Amino acid sequence: VPELLNVKNPEVIAEIHRTYVESGADIVETNTFGSNRIKLSHYGLEGKVKELTFSGVKIAKEAVEGKALVALSVGPTGQFVEPVGNISFDEMVDVFKEQISAGVEAGADMVLIETMSDVKEAKAAVIAAKEVSDLPVIVSMTYQEDGRTLLGTPPEVSAIVFEALDVAAIGANCSLGPEHFVEIIRRTAEIT
Repeated sequence: VPELLNVKNPEVIAEIHRTYVESGADIVETNTFGSNRIKLSHYGLEGKVKELTFSGVKIAKEAVEGKALVALSVGPTGQFVEPVGNISFDEMVDVFKEQISAGVEAGADMVLIETMSDVKEAKAAVIAAKEVSDLPVIVSMTYQEDGRTLLGTPPEVSAIVFEALDVAAIGANCSLGPEHFVEIIRRTAEIT
């Protein structure tokens, strides 16, 4: 579990953040991608959400020394929202509120909801972020070769959903690689 390094070996994580800043990064992501109780429950760490998330943000804040902004990385839970999955929308919001609250308390500058394949799950994370803070929110979906998310959402629909939720930025990451994202971003930009 990478997030466990936030408490077991924080210097390793701090050094990675410093390297990004030295390379010219304006924003670094926290090592909190999977620090939600659903993901952590696979390792018996579901009770460590606040500790791991808070530590992840603190490490990044200290490592960048004010030379870069810190984005709280919020990744997917690995579960789908009803009716595709068995977790309710409200429960998903609650899962993300726990993680995001800890990151906000620790001093994150923004919330980065990333690598999402389910627009409902991403929407739950955005709502959670908006309920617990006024920080800017960025959403990044992941798409397949057919130009849709795993559950079939095209970038135009993602753009409409997240534009309506007033996020700061909408993007794409993972899965296909940068060359395939040009078309995804072009399609997104036509809507936003």
